[in-house]
Amino acid sequence: MTTATLTNHMVIPRPRILSRKTGLTAAGKWGIFFIFCTAACTGLSLVAGFMTGLACMTAIAFLAAILGLYRPAVGLIGVSMLCTLDTLDRALLFTGGLFPWNTFNYWLLVVMFLSIAFLMKLNDPQSRLLELAVIILLFGLLFTPVLVDGFETTLNVATFFGILVYFSRNARNDSAWFWQAVVSGIIGVGLGCAYILGMSHFNPVNANAWAYFPLTAMFAICLGFRFAPRRGKGQLLLALLALVNLVWIFLSGSRGTLLVGLVCMVYLIVSMRSKVQKIGSIVFGTLLALFMMVSFTALNETAVHRITKLLDPEQSMTGRTSGRSDLAYGGFLLFQEHPFGVGTGGFTVAWAKMGFRESLSGYGYGASREAHAGWIKILTENGFLGALALAAFSISFTVLGWQKRRSGLFTVGLFVTCALCVAWVSTEFAAKGLWFLAAGGTALLNMKGAAGIPPAPPPAPAPAVTPQESS
Repeated sequence: MTTATLTNHMVIPRPRILSRKTGLTAAGKWGIFFIFCTAACTGLSLVAGFMTGLACMTAIAFLAAILGLYRPAVGLIGVSMLCTLDTLDRALLFTGGLFPWNTFNYWLLVVMFLSIAFLMKLNDPQSRLLELAVIILLFGLLFTPVLVDGFETTLNVATFFGILVYFSRNARNDSAWFWQAVVSGIIGVGLGCAYILGMSHFNPVNANAWAYFPLTAMFAICLGFRFAPRRGKGQLLLALLALVNLVWIFLSGSRGTLLVGLVCMVYLIVSMRSKVQKIGSIVFGTLLALFMMVSFTALNETAVHRITKLLDPEQSMTGRTSGRSDLAYGGFLLFQEHPFGVGTGGFTVAWAKMGFRESLSGYGYGASREAHAGWIKILTENGFLGALALAAFSISFTVLGWQKRRSGLFTVGLFVTCALCVAWVSTEFAAKGLWFLAAGGTALLNMKGAAGIPPAPPPAPAPAVTPQESS
């Protein structure tokens, strides 16, 4: 298939019906297939070890993403699976050798190259603003003290466009949006449980990183929620999957990720079509959370301790935030000294060379430390221009959603803005789930003709003016 043919097929995707008896679309058939694959890999991880199950699930997801070049619905499900698995893959599988750390990024670069004609025509505000942010990041590479880190940061941000290709190819295929949510939600539930049960058999991933595994599953659920069939319990199923993934986030003990997960849950409850399902989800969620916390007592105690520590007024701010407050304030001091930034990827070196400051506690003095916050990272490394570009990109979802509020998209735009803004308080740009959410939100706010989006009502005709009225 040539690049031109691929690009043309990308603009107007057409869902295919495989079975008129069951009423399942192609996405539905593939979704059920991937659910069985997930169940098999979850069982394999419990029997043969978590690493084995994770490797098999990742291989299936990559095959789906590659097949997605020819079958758009399969591609969307595949990239959703890969984004969900990304944090675990980077920490446990893609650690060197045959599977380098940026394997998924490399594949997205291939997709971007094959779709270059399509990407050059993008004119939506989100794509334009992120293009500006990428240009600023590239400019920061000219004077960065750590070129490798700067290149990796730029790569993580730029691959947003590769994910956007998959979403854009399914702009008219509501079933693909729904089934990617179901599959990713089930992966989060199944492999999340297997991960917790098998933590004692391998080196566990950093809590703040592993929590993005169930959180990305929640992002996928939020993006596909409005496309659940009106007949049946599609929204209720997705809400229950989101609740279980929220419990995994809580048990991880990651406080920043938990706050983003709560933003997701609020959006799902507000977006539910039935009041009965809203009440039922809240009640069932409360009971489920209590049951899961009792089942995993040790993890529950750790999570509760971390939350109470954050709220304990007797501890210093540095202790309550595990040094994050020092990193944030120190990054602001570096920005004051370098308004145009220290260079993309240069935060760790700038922090180590900053020296002692009376306003800081001495946390990480003289050592290399990551910013652990997207806002501080881009402010320190790329100055006020980078921070303004990222802020404009994040807020643009709400602005565009408000402009399309007649189509019911304001809550979508507001949700994406809130999730991104809150997430970048406690994490940087490596989490693929955030770019997955941003790409899905961009496609959702700019797509046309999707059945899941009610058309805007036509403007009321102006009343006719009679000659007597005009006089």
